[in-house]
Amino acid sequence: MNKQLFTNNFWLKLLALALATATWTFVNDLASKEKLFKIPVKILHADTMIVTSRSMDFLTLKVKGPAGVINIINADSFTIEKDLIDIHQPGTITIPVQDMNITLPKHVTIEDFFPTRMTIKLDQIIEKEFKVNVVTTGSPSPGFTLLDSHRINPAVITLKGPEQLLKDKDTVNTVPIDISGLVASKKFTAVHLEPFRSDIDLNNDKFVEVTIRILEKNIDRSFLKIPVQALGTVKTLYKIEISSTEVDITLRGKEEALDAIRPADIKIFFDITDLAIGVYDLPLEGRIPDKYLLQGVTILDIKPATIEATISEKQ
Repeated sequence: MNKQLFTNNFWLKLLALALATATWTFVNDLASKEKLFKIPVKILHADTMIVTSRSMDFLTLKVKGPAGVINIINADSFTIEKDLIDIHQPGTITIPVQDMNITLPKHVTIEDFFPTRMTIKLDQIIEKEFKVNVVTTGSPSPGFTLLDSHRINPAVITLKGPEQLLKDKDTVNTVPIDISGLVASKKFTAVHLEPFRSDIDLNNDKFVEVTIRILEKNIDRSFLKIPVQALGTVKTLYKIEISSTEVDITLRGKEEALDAIRPADIKIFFDITDLAIGVYDLPLEGRIPDKYLLQGVTILDIKPATIEATISEKQ
């Protein structure tokens, strides 16, 4: 008996249920619904002008419409624009929202919005020449040094940007170049430039070529108690006495070259050619083999720098 209650006219009852559901959905879709949307605001301006600041990037709209519409739209369903194409002078402009061009989805209306106005600053775009300044990060390998005289091509570059931003600037930095671990000079191509403001970059197609110059570092090394020698002769009847027979010398050069030098390679001398009887304060001079000179080794210091020589008759 109860089973017949549910099975009699089953298909008719199922149809009635489907019609009731469809009717409820239709009526619900027609019901009004409100929702908030955050919409980006686009400013249209002349190619010679640029927006340097703005009080807002988005406008929040409170909209109303059929629930069926509100439920399927999103922020991309709206557009908000303000046309400033005809403005060619820099300055601050306040734009009420009512003056903006707002495109809404069909059957949707604006109930409220905030903020109520937008303030922007417009500036003219200019071109100007700048000297390129190389910025590096990191350090060469131990024993090597970075030279300050980088090779830059071009060394002066023309950039564009807002007049108020560029007018007091004369140099532009490269993005940091990593020189960590370098043991020789290296050329870096397509080195980009740092924007003067991170949010305004009209020069991302500009780059320079930089050669970072790396040299092996010079070190100083002292050699102690190097024998002093006389250069030249005096008359056979004369004898010579000197205040010191050994001196210290300091050489400067690459570590590898200095490692190869032995004390016997170093000659320290004073010139007594044709000197007569007397007491002389003679300068000391040093010499090292040419092969070390060719490797950049130099004599930095001799101590003492002079020697006292006494020439007298033999007894």
